[in-house]
Amino acid sequence: MIPLALKGGLQTPCDSCNGKCCKHYAITLSAHDLARLSKTLNMHPREFTRAIEAEKINTKVFPAVINGKYMQLFLAKKENGYCTFFSEETQKCRIHAHRPLACRAYPFTREKFVVKNRKNSICPAKWRAKHVERGKVLHDLVRLEEELKMHDAAVMRVNIRTGGKADLGRFLEELVSSV
Repeated sequence: MIPLALKGGLQTPCDSCNGKCCKHYAITLSAHDLARLSKTLNMHPREFTRAIEAEKINTKVFPAVINGKYMQLFLAKKENGYCTFFSEETQKCRIHAHRPLACRAYPFTREKFVVKNRKNSICPAKWRAKHVERGKVLHDLVRLEEELKMHDAAVMRVNIRTGGKADLGRFLEELVSSV
């Protein structure tokens, strides 16, 4: 994993945040994110993944067919709405060094090879693209896009292999083993 690199020894704006993005966003998990987190944390992906009916959420990721329903895979949330890996005690991500690529790239986006702040970002800190090592941020953004394309292909293969009849646990096992 490549950490978001700040120039000039700046502290990450995340250090002074109360996890607004960790509560507000549904974080899409790619097959690669699932495999990395599962291996690194020594957890079954079912422990940190939730499935939401695809028609209830707006995403460009190809849906999984789980128990005959079209579903999208996201990082699980606690009852209070925070990501399952957010610590209310420290107000920080417990897996920051291993977080999914969508989290790693936030709050940036890219237009061709130009790193820009995402429009309508809820981040309370004012990240500025000029304060980060753009090459590493760009790398994470491109990698995220590539992994989501590979994820779509892997989901299609697992959908076909399972005939849409797998439960979430089996689907995740098949998906992780396919990358």
